[in-house]
Amino acid sequence: MSLTPEAIKHIEGRAKAGDKIDGLNVAFDAVLIPNDMTMQTTEHLQEFKNRFEGFFHTDSINSFAEYVNKQPKKSCFINSRKPKARAVFDIGTLEKPEHCVHTATIELATTAAFDALNTFTGHRRDQSDLAEFMEDWRFCITATDDTGEEMDTSKAIMAIRKITIDAKNKTECEVKTFSTSKSINEQIEANSQGDPLPAWITFSCIPYHGVNQIDLPMRVQASVSRGEISFNMKIQNYEQIIENIVDEFRELVTTALDDNTEIFTGTFLATRNG
Repeated sequence: MSLTPEAIKHIEGRAKAGDKIDGLNVAFDAVLIPNDMTMQTTEHLQEFKNRFEGFFHTDSINSFAEYVNKQPKKSCFINSRKPKARAVFDIGTLEKPEHCVHTATIELATTAAFDALNTFTGHRRDQSDLAEFMEDWRFCITATDDTGEEMDTSKAIMAIRKITIDAKNKTECEVKTFSTSKSINEQIEANSQGDPLPAWITFSCIPYHGVNQIDLPMRVQASVSRGEISFNMKIQNYEQIIENIVDEFRELVTTALDDNTEIFTGTFLATRNG
């Protein structure tokens, strides 16, 4: 009676099942299992893992630095666009690369005030929206007029609330801070019944937990459509402000890490075959 190839393979597997594999250049044991003679480690049965694996995440610069500084080998990569960094503790070398499975990351969390400001400035707002925003965050707000003189915040809020709109038959076309003229035989002017309107609103806050307070100036720009006034509150030089925050973050992280840490600007991603 002749045996089929499948039967022979099954008998060989049963005979060698559980045999320890010798000659492997690794620091752990492995055994053969009958299913297609695949190799499987016994790590899950051992008291200790074969190598340390872990991912630490925090939004605290102090905690990040404390964890990184405890590691014997480390490379830190600081993002150039966000207040974010990643440290890798098992990169190894070009000659002896390691597995990059032990890492730590930090990403600063935004504050409630900065989130509220970014949400508010993302859309056009009516005068009620602007007044309520200024009321809610008045401890962060400084209003100034066209001459640069600081205004009383309460009076600035009241001036926004009291704006009225008048339509006049004209053919002019002119745009001012609080005046929009149309070329369709009407001119619509915004006024606040004699109270001065703010030309600038400066929002002061800590943008991310861990960095310093900053000032975010916004030009008060109004437009009128169908007899209704709206405001476009755009933060001046916003991109430059974010760059300054990232620069401050980079300096804080670099200062907090010890001299044994390799520091790079950019991101690092370990690639795997298969």
